[in-house]
Amino acid sequence: MSGPSVFSGSVHYPASLPSRWAGVALYGIFGPAVLELEADAVIMRPRKPWSFWMPTLRGRLSAVTRAWKTRKGIRFEARGEPSLDGLYFRPTGGLEKLLALLEERGIPVREMPRGEQVKRHLLDLAVAQRPGFVWRDRGKKAFAEQVVTLGLAICVMGVVLAFTEPSWGVRIVFGAWLAFIAVFAVVSSIAGHLHRRRLTRSSPGGGAAGR
Repeated sequence: MSGPSVFSGSVHYPASLPSRWAGVALYGIFGPAVLELEADAVIMRPRKPWSFWMPTLRGRLSAVTRAWKTRKGIRFEARGEPSLDGLYFRPTGGLEKLLALLEERGIPVREMPRGEQVKRHLLDLAVAQRPGFVWRDRGKKAFAEQVVTLGLAICVMGVVLAFTEPSWGVRIVFGAWLAFIAVFAVVSSIAGHLHRRRLTRSSPGGGAAGR
């Protein structure tokens, strides 16, 4: 029996994953993540040092009903398998070998429309930016943590502006930039929270975040 097929690349954790790392991306030119395809298993593991705090994902290859081809990567569709459903992997060195292997295993490969690719990446980003870190996916506690964090950041920036005494032009630009960051953080965290809640309610493997 031949050994597993191994690919290095970058990864987006599935948005429906029952983990605080749902939606988080791990990118790097040297392939910070590894995808292994075995007889009936798909294993995605981050390389060191990321593996010290980011989880390894395992799922059944037979649960994958479709692989969506994007411009540079593959997004798995595996309903009922939260470790794989929505997993995005971008192999270094191109897609051809991975695509051929998936088709050889009987998994249909379809090209995802460009608009859907953008939408899925934005939703992954929003889920990754959902409120909280210590209390992530803990409802009101997560939002309270987000408010406190934003408040502290604004206070620190205000102190920096007060003590450095920049020109009014610099203050206006800096204030506008800070307001944009705050609005983006609030909007993306709310959108990510709502999308994540919808996914976990419809997924049999959804639930509170783990590692």
